[in-house]
Amino acid sequence: VDALHAGAAMHCWPDLDAALGEIHRVLKPGGKFFASTFLAEYFRNVAALGDSSDINQMAFQYFESTDVLRDMVVKAGFEESKVEIEILGAACAIIRAEK
Repeated sequence: VDALHAGAAMHCWPDLDAALGEIHRVLKPGGKFFASTFLAEYFRNVAALGDSSDINQMAFQYFESTDVLRDMVVKAGFEESKVEIEILGAACAIIRAEK
């Protein structure tokens, strides 16, 4: 696989370590992984708006920081120097990684 995209999805994956490991496994050398997800702050903000949803039922994963995301992607096998994470707005994380 040359490239894989996971848009606004990682916080919904029940077994993130397994999923990221599989993504790394199927990518060709030089293959690219692009993803977007939300930091925990996003879910706290939604809950604060008065939504009756329980924050613990909004997602499987809560990422407190970009460091947490980076550590997970690196743990899956991506080289740290080939992982970029940026924040758009208050809590949308954009992940770019190359195998």
